[in-house]
Amino acid sequence: MTVIQPNSVSGINSITVQNGNSLSIHKSDGSLIRTITGTTGLTTFRTISVGSATTDFSQGSGINIGLGASISNGSGNELTFGTGGDDRVRITGIGSVGIGTLAPHEVLHVYHPTANGVSLFESGDATTWIGFRDSSSTYPNLPNIGCVGDDFRYKSGGTERLRITSAGKVGINSAIPGYTLDMVGDQIRLKSNASSSNAVLRLWGQDTNTGGAIIAQNSAGNAAPLYFYHSNTDLGMTLDSSGRLLVGTTSSATINSGDATLQVKTSSKAISILQADSNDGGGNIDFGKSRGGAVVQSGDNIGNLFWNAHDGTDYATRAAAIQGWVDTTPGGNDMPGRITFSTTADGAASLTERLRIDSGGNVSVGDVTANNYASSLGQLRIINNALSTPASLALYGYGNTNTGDTFAKIQFAQQETGYTGQVTAEIKALAVGTDERGTDLTFTTRPNTSGSSPLERLRIDSSGRLLIGLTAAVSLPYSTYGAIQTQGSYSTSSINIINNEDNGNTSALTFNKIRGSGAAGGTDAMGGINWGAYDGSAWRSGVTIEGKLTSIGSNAVPSKLIFKVNSGSSNTERFAITPNGVTFNGDTAAANALNDYEEGTFTPTYNNGTVTYSAQYGFYIRVGNIVHCFFDMTVASCSGQANAPYIGGFPFNKYNRIGSPAYYYEGFTWWYLDNSFTNSTACAQGYMINGTNYGNMYCGPTPMIHGGSGGSYFIHNQVGRLSGTVSYTAQ
Repeated sequence: MTVIQPNSVSGINSITVQNGNSLSIHKSDGSLIRTITGTTGLTTFRTISVGSATTDFSQGSGINIGLGASISNGSGNELTFGTGGDDRVRITGIGSVGIGTLAPHEVLHVYHPTANGVSLFESGDATTWIGFRDSSSTYPNLPNIGCVGDDFRYKSGGTERLRITSAGKVGINSAIPGYTLDMVGDQIRLKSNASSSNAVLRLWGQDTNTGGAIIAQNSAGNAAPLYFYHSNTDLGMTLDSSGRLLVGTTSSATINSGDATLQVKTSSKAISILQADSNDGGGNIDFGKSRGGAVVQSGDNIGNLFWNAHDGTDYATRAAAIQGWVDTTPGGNDMPGRITFSTTADGAASLTERLRIDSGGNVSVGDVTANNYASSLGQLRIINNALSTPASLALYGYGNTNTGDTFAKIQFAQQETGYTGQVTAEIKALAVGTDERGTDLTFTTRPNTSGSSPLERLRIDSSGRLLIGLTAAVSLPYSTYGAIQTQGSYSTSSINIINNEDNGNTSALTFNKIRGSGAAGGTDAMGGINWGAYDGSAWRSGVTIEGKLTSIGSNAVPSKLIFKVNSGSSNTERFAITPNGVTFNGDTAAANALNDYEEGTFTPTYNNGTVTYSAQYGFYIRVGNIVHCFFDMTVASCSGQANAPYIGGFPFNKYNRIGSPAYYYEGFTWWYLDNSFTNSTACAQGYMINGTNYGNMYCGPTPMIHGGSGGSYFIHNQVGRLSGTVSYTAQ
């Protein structure tokens, strides 16, 4: 046995090497501390103290270091590190490390019973990273968590994937998150792991009591509907499994045999579009159309707005539509279009186009698809092909209770150089009376003068009168308030009637009379024309022409035309054309009527023999039955005369004198007579034969009396000039 006494080792008196390969260590008092054998190692040491103090271990054997620090084997195959007499770190038999805990649940388990900050990883560099690696990880692409400044970061594959800034903003694949959650990537997935449950994303505001939610309904198929709630129980919209967006409902409605991609169901306003930028732009709804990415064709439908209502069975029947179309052939940057408005008629099940605005800006209303109207008809066309219904345009005004108020109008305007668009003509409807039942229709035009305003030119008043240059009817003599009144200058108040037909027709102004739906009265006036003047206090009649019946019968309306003039205070008849002729000063006796007046020419002849002429001329005037004739002729040759020569060819036969003799001296007056027809002492005479148009010619020293006594025939077979006049009574 060998004894070693290392006095320099505190608390150890001796180290003894025993026989049999053993080593014994004793205290200074001789008591044994540990014995080390050659085959089992250290078996008898319990405590080793390093320093000037010792530490008691309740866990078992250990090494005391200084004042309160220790390394010990508390129990089993574990290693414990302590300070201040308490265990701080334990390494279990399976390799788990517990910091602040004696029973670590993981490979590294850090615990502190009171402090919030449990651990700290610090680097003296600008960045701190903690890496993670398993059996398949590759370096240097290990997953890491760490910090850069005050930002928390996570990276994998050598690239930063997540960052939480000191401001609390989270960026996923976003190096500088601008929002509370800022994500860059293709997809986000939220999946429920509970059986038959939905995936729910809830969104709450700071002061919101319930918040909203997006719910993906559990579904066995590949497509699951999404429900959007604006509170826990109030559904906002649904994106169903067929990709339809349903606002205000969870079930799709079939309208016109189809389910729309966007559907809105509400009991109030459904859709509104607001553009609130500080500019002149507005909100838009855009419809697009192509033929598989290629150019469209004329007649292609571009987009539609349809209105459908439930008819007791379904929504299959459309009530109205607004549709956009390609109007004619398009081209590059050239897309002619038209828009149509359609409604379904009562009793019908399909739409009928009612209004069209074509690519030329023309508006067609009515039966616009008939294509039986010219393209030059105008920008506004009202078309109706129905036999029983005319094309119509109605303008409705409301609340115009004062006489003279305009409740409807049509304006015509044109651009004048140096001015904005000027109204140059108007048609206005004016209220008449407070009951809004009467109406005046006015027509105004603008003079051809710069800066002038339209002036009223014509009015149809509520009594049906046509007023030209007047705003109110004037009570005038003869007809009082006539149906047509005109006032103005000579050029603006005159009435002209022109017929420009390429034939013999003419224009006409007609006056007609009927009593209701029955025959006119036997002495009714049929119409009249009046000329009047204003004498300073009242309008007075000056001249009238009036057509008046004298009787009436089947297919017979005998009438007269009366001419009256004012000779003082009233009009007096001065002339009338009656069925019996012309009368004067109101005379109605048929016997006094002038029934004929005419003028004309005739060819006088010198008869009884063979006669040639070098000149023949005759002129007559007939007034009633009195005929005045002038004749002038030159006889070039004459032969074969016998008995009484006579002058003939007068225009009318003489009347038959009653009684005897049958001739009657009705005066010949000779203007010129060659002496060869008579002798120097005889005077030329003549008389008309009853019932004929000729007169015998005589000559004698004295006038013929009582049947020709005192005269003889003209000298026969003479030539020369004969001229004169004759007056006689015609038949």
